[in-house]
Amino acid sequence: INASAWQRVPAGKSIILEGETDKAFYVIVEGTVDVSKNTRHIDCLGPGDCFGEMGYVSGRGRTATITARDEVTFMKAQAPLIERTSVNCQLRFHKLFLHTLIERLSRATDRIAGDAPEAKAP
Repeated sequence: INASAWQRVPAGKSIILEGETDKAFYVIVEGTVDVSKNTRHIDCLGPGDCFGEMGYVSGRGRTATITARDEVTFMKAQAPLIERTSVNCQLRFHKLFLHTLIERLSRATDRIAGDAPEAKAP
């Protein structure tokens, strides 16, 4: 918590734009966000979900746009602040990211194979 800033944004506001570079990740505290790529809706995330972890880990441009579906409160953690935390804290963050990435890869694979329903509609 000390390595993050809490922010609130209104419905309809973009939090992350596809292509921008930012070494931060976000955890939703309240509200929901839509995830889109090339203007196509991909998923909907809610409290407890994180986003931005791929940009945080890789330092590459963002691969999706995240837009507040309703008023959203989230924690934004910057890489330099996380790097100042204890090694145990950093390991917990990276474990969470790995788990999230594997879960999303698994859902995407199931969708491609036709074994799972499409992402939640906006």
